[in-house]
Formats: sequence, C-alpha cells, structure tokens
Amino acid sequence: MQLRFFEEDGRAVGDGSVRRNPLGSIVFPAVSVGNVPQLAVDLLVHTLSEPRERPIGAVHSDAVLACVGAAEFVNAEAPESASKKVPRLSPCLELFSVPASDDSTFAVLQQRAPVLQGMASAFASDMVKMFVEHGVNQAVLLLSSNAAGRRDVHMRNAFRFMTTSSMAETELGRKVHMSEHLQVMEGFGPLGWCPETARGSVPTDDEVDSVTQPRFFAAMRTGAYVRTLLEQCEAAGLALLVLVSFVHEGDNAGDAIRFAELACDLLNIPRRTSVSSSPNSWMFPPSWACVLGPPPVSELY
Repeated sequence: MQLRFFEEDGRAVGDGSVRRNPLGSIVFPAVSVGNVPQLAVDLLVHTLSEPRERPIGAVHSDAVLACVGAAEFVNAEAPESASKKVPRLSPCLELFSVPASDDSTFAVLQQRAPVLQGMASAFASDMVKMFVEHGVNQAVLLLSSNAAGRRDVHMRNAFRFMTTSSMAETELGRKVHMSEHLQVMEGFGPLGWCPETARGSVPTDDEVDSVTQPRFFAAMRTGAYVRTLLEQCEAAGLALLVLVSFVHEGDNAGDAIRFAELACDLLNIPRRTSVSSSPNSWMFPPSWACVLGPPPVSELY
C-alpha cells in the first residue's frame, strides 16, 4: 500500500510519500450495507473539504479492486493545460482534508471500490501500517450493518460503536461514551468487541447470546476487515473508533445524512451555513442523481 500526497496544482509531492505534517486524525468508510458509509463520506468531502473538493492525496493498494472514473465533484477540474481545463479522474482510494472547529483538520479517506475476495485481512493490516507511518493518532471507521439483524435491545436507536482500549483515553472516546445517540455494541464486551466473540459464521437465533448480538454482523467474523483493524490497532496502541449504523438497503440518502451529522457532532467538524438557505443542509455530489436510476414512469399510475 502506498499513499501519495498532492501539491495544490494536483501534482504529486516528489515521489508522493513526503508530507510536512502528520495526518493526526482520519475518517474512512467500510464498504458495507447500502454503501451508507461511502455516501456519508461523500457528504463530508463535497460539502466541507478544504481545498474545495480537491484531494490532498491518493492511496494505491493491491487489495482493492482497481478502477478509475471521472471525478464526481462539480469543481473537480485539473489546472489549465494547453489553453483548456481537463476533467480530473478519481481513483478508488482518495484522501481529502476537512477542517475542524479548533483550527485542526481531519483527513478523510474515500473508498470507491470493494476489497478483493480473500484480501480483507491483508488490507486491514496495510491500513494500520499506513496509519502508523503517517502519524495517525486516532481513526474513525464508518460501518453499516443490516437492520434486519437487530435484536430488541437495538431498537432504541440506529447507532452503535466499538473501540480499542486506547480510545477511552482520548477526548473523542469520552465524548462517545457520553453521547445520548450512541451505545456500545451489545453482546461483545465493554469495548463492543473482544477476541472471545470472534465468529466463523453468521450467528443464528438459536445461539445462547442471541438476545444481544445482532444477526448478519459479518464484521465480527474471524479474519473480517473490521475485526482485523480492531485487533491490529489494539496491538499497535492506536485509538480506533468504529461507528455502526443499522440500515436497510434502498434509498439511503437519509441514512447517509444522519451518519455524516453524527460524525460532525463527535469530531467537532463545523457544518457550512452558506451552502443554501437551510443552515444544516448538505451538498450532494452529482453522482447521487443516478444512485437509484430515474423515477418511475408516471403513466404506470
């Protein structure tokens, strides 16, 4: 895995590996149910990123499906070249910067392609190595899980969290535990996960602990991407917070908005007030117009 940083004009900084300051804090999604984490990151990047909608770097990983596409952001154009502007291309892993209210910044990594089959554990290991190499002191992973797998104890709200032990020592960790919108993931210990609860398959209703552990929660399987991240961040002493949103597949724009709002509240990320007449509105990427295709033909009704 290699992280390459960009100059303001979009060119790589030397060989791309040099950066003046450590990343500090990073927010990134897991490709999961309804693509809600990726959609939430879309909102953060499209509405709040500085410099405006331009990546500060890109990540190459052999564990992620290789793909490239036209940049989805309105202002995402390369500098003038040969008397014309050339539209920018977006790779599958791009890094952006989002300002926080205390004059610090958060790195936001967008992932637009899934991890290759059998490579989840290796990808998680590479991510942790990259965090350590580039000075990440706390990481926030956005994850969605199938709402159909909830138990009765999960019905109070849609959000849960899991953390490494070192997160409890941070301001963010204390804020998470005090939040009225969040609860630790039930059935997996005080941190929301523990080695004893690793699973080799999807849990069933017949299991002893079925009243607390959600069904279809693949993140706790042995060798799963999220579980490996937790295990390796714990071993490295890295503060990792996993925010979990229970969602159904369909039109997940509302789920993404609520997830992005939760992230902003926890991370002290100020929301723009000038994007429209509504003070808490979000700017949607143009690609969202095609997420569910065109509306139904009115003549059908």
